[in-house]
Amino acid sequence: MRLAVLLKQAPSWQQATAGSHSDLVILSDCNVGRNLSDFPFPERCTAEERSTIEARIVRVLDQLNLLASGSYFKLTDLSPAETQLLAERQLITPALTKPRPGQGVYISQDQSLSIIVNDEDHCCIRVLASGLKLHEAWARASLMDDTLGGVLDFSFSA
Repeated sequence: MRLAVLLKQAPSWQQATAGSHSDLVILSDCNVGRNLSDFPFPERCTAEERSTIEARIVRVLDQLNLLASGSYFKLTDLSPAETQLLAERQLITPALTKPRPGQGVYISQDQSLSIIVNDEDHCCIRVLASGLKLHEAWARASLMDDTLGGVLDFSFSA
């Protein structure tokens, strides 16, 4: 999928007819931020470390066959207008409109799931849903977190 395709289709969460209370609640958004155990937080990483993290996460996305149902974009390869489009569609944070090396985003074809690499966290799973669908959005984000966590060594404290 190229970004030009994104321009031709509205994100699934903008379908005002889907979801309970869709006439009042336009967007339900669930985010799960994770960090890899063997790297410092992205803000403290070097460009080389961020690129290593990015390569590792993209490799896992490919292993899980997610790239067959979406696309990964290196943010430094995109124009300012393209990163602004992604921010406006809630697929990346506004801070990523000025990307650094090693930052990127996976976007599902229906634009309801994005996996942001090296923003505030090494990996941020973001699920967007139309209407008041917080439980469904959380279930999908949690499942993706479990799936990625089964392959990537996420850090945590007990």
